[in-house]
Amino acid sequence: MGPASEGARTLAALRAAGADAFRLNLAHASPEWLARTVDAVRRAAPDAAESQLIADLPGRKPRTGELARPLTVRPGDALWLGEVAAAPAGVAAVPFDLGAVDPAPVPGDTVRLRDGQVRLAVGEVGRYGLRAECLDAGELTNRMGVTWGDGEARLRTDAWAGALAACWKLGIRRYLVSYCDGPADLAAVVARLPGPARLVPKIETEAAVNAAATLIAAAACGCIARGDLGTQVPPARLPGIERRLLEAARAAGKGMLLAGGLLPSAAAGQAVTRAERAALHYALVHGATGFILSEETAVGPAPAAAVAELCAIVEAWEEQGTGERVNG
Repeated sequence: MGPASEGARTLAALRAAGADAFRLNLAHASPEWLARTVDAVRRAAPDAAESQLIADLPGRKPRTGELARPLTVRPGDALWLGEVAAAPAGVAAVPFDLGAVDPAPVPGDTVRLRDGQVRLAVGEVGRYGLRAECLDAGELTNRMGVTWGDGEARLRTDAWAGALAACWKLGIRRYLVSYCDGPADLAAVVARLPGPARLVPKIETEAAVNAAATLIAAAACGCIARGDLGTQVPPARLPGIERRLLEAARAAGKGMLLAGGLLPSAAAGQAVTRAERAALHYALVHGATGFILSEETAVGPAPAAAVAELCAIVEAWEEQGTGERVNG
């Protein structure tokens, strides 16, 4: 769910196109947006809403603040991440609470924004922020995820407690647990729950990959979040990790969702490529039991068309008599 998919007509079109679940990304949500969107989904898709509203709890990943407008950067540009008032003269600033993270970046680190699409070489680090040089061209927007080093930097406090309480009051009982490094992170959420709920651990860190066997054993279903995971492991390793996780879940009789960069062409308003279709086909072959579209439906130009494309891939695979019903 996002700005492109919030309207009642679009929600109905998503459902008609084959969407059987609606993910609420709480890393980008205000309480007002959450309440309004939950109500809109329940009105537009009452047959699916109660069982298929899924709250994606904010993880401990640091994020930037709000920008007045998107900022385009190019290689060689100087950028300030920190308190805007402390930015050096003439340097573009992106709000960021450096004091809320542990450990902080150090000179020489590479900071990654937007799931690694934009990289910054860290120069000076001070009390109120850091100055860096842009290595890639791209557009910077609000609430971007920030990683550096080995990707294990975290916020000093859990960011999900307030969101969990708000979702529970709204009657949501299914939760994606972001940055879930092991069963202890699932247990921490369970301890805050007033009653039974379904938790889906998101595997998006190296630690989670290493703890995959215990995470798969602890939950009925997991989720491979390729966007963040792709910033924390070498890109060449990611396909192999994805395959091993899918096959391990299938061997254990558990579900495994796949999220992140499923149909990037659709997100950009372009025709879906053969390579994208093939990649999703092979994910199904290795054991994927569901897919989560993100930018394709949150900000893409044609959310319902993206869902229809994904469903067509799944249906073609199912028609070959190869396996179980898959959730979009």
